[in-house]
Amino acid sequence: MVWSDPPGAVAGAAGRSPPRPPGRSPGPGVSSGFEPSPEAVERRVAVHTQRQELIRSGTLRLVAVLDEAVLHRQIGGAAVMADQLTALLDASKRWNVTLQVIPFREGAYAAMLSSFHILNFADGPSVVYIEGLTGDLYAEGEDVRRCTVVFNSLRAAALSPTDSAAMIEKIRDGRQRE
Repeated sequence: MVWSDPPGAVAGAAGRSPPRPPGRSPGPGVSSGFEPSPEAVERRVAVHTQRQELIRSGTLRLVAVLDEAVLHRQIGGAAVMADQLTALLDASKRWNVTLQVIPFREGAYAAMLSSFHILNFADGPSVVYIEGLTGDLYAEGEDVRRCTVVFNSLRAAALSPTDSAAMIEKIRDGRQRE
């Protein structure tokens, strides 16, 4: 994902903690056994809520590339998945949100086994946030450049935003008939 902002919006909204897809490791702020502490959960919910509002208001720009698998993996039941897919479709209609899906037919691709977020700041250097099983990392400089190259290759392999929305809608509608 790439986040870009007017001065300071991402840093303030993210609290330097970018979004985390479901099923990823909890990262910093966790108690033993990889269970998030109540404080970490509360902080993440507050950050997530603030970030969603900044996206809705048009303050943040989001460009995300999703693996088709996340559209099929049921988390929280059929109704929850239908709601999540609808939320993706709604978000994709915003001027400041670009969603693209890498279809299964593309096979293996760069960064398939990891997740990273490029944070672009109007008033400072870009930072890449890399999620890992044993911890998370913020990197600058050459790492940002490498991740940007990978991200651009992911976007090139992905469906267009219009075709991605059509795929999400088809999957959602197919789930609702099940």
